[in-house]
Amino acid sequence: PPRPGLLPDPTGSHRVQGNRAACWMVLGKYERAASDCAEGLKRDGQLMKVRLRQVTALTHLGKLDRAADVSQQGLGLGGGDDAALVASLARVNELRAAVQIGTAALEEGDYSKALYASAGIRPDHG
Repeated sequence: PPRPGLLPDPTGSHRVQGNRAACWMVLGKYERAASDCAEGLKRDGQLMKVRLRQVTALTHLGKLDRAADVSQQGLGLGGGDDAALVASLARVNELRAAVQIGTAALEEGDYSKALYASAGIRPDHG
């Protein structure tokens, strides 16, 4: 049986989902993390930590357009984390540009350029 005090509070379950998402990301389970974040944001769209975690998970999954959308949707919602969202959106846009450059270079047979562009594609590259 679960230990007392570890059961999620139903009124704060969106926060529990955000924390669980962080755990999923540590384990490399980005799909599950993104799903937990999406559920948490359905309940409270102003949870910026959860939104930023979802952006990170989506980025690791290569879902860069969706990650950009999630960042963009959070701007102006309050919570004082607009700067973090702007930074995450900028990073996602950098990744999208690197993917486009790398893909075009591969299609053109310019493998050196593709390799150079792909060096910036890793989500944790910074």
